[in-house]
Amino acid sequence: MGRSAPTTAALTLGALMLSAASGMVAADDAPGKAIFVGQNCNGCHAVPAASVEKLGDQTVTGPDLADLGDEYKPCSLRRWLKRKKDHDGYTHLQYFDGTDEELELMVSWLLEQ
Repeated sequence: MGRSAPTTAALTLGALMLSAASGMVAADDAPGKAIFVGQNCNGCHAVPAASVEKLGDQTVTGPDLADLGDEYKPCSLRRWLKRKKDHDGYTHLQYFDGTDEELELMVSWLLEQ
């Protein structure tokens, strides 16, 4: 009997998280980077350490996200991206609309840059 889709997806996500945590995933293949780009975060932000450049001529330009870990702890960054917390009087312009697992992968990846 084959595995159900949710079980297979959970195993795949778990393997990706383990691989990313152990450094086995190349920077360009990191799930967090794919989520960052998939959420169009690079429409406003660049992450030079991961070779992610800001796209196009967006009228709103967010800060460069290098050394983000110096300013945020994981729980604060998750809350900021879900628009549950402001930072220095500002609210993040876009609401992260991925899953909690995707958010966790992306936050981990961002804090490693």
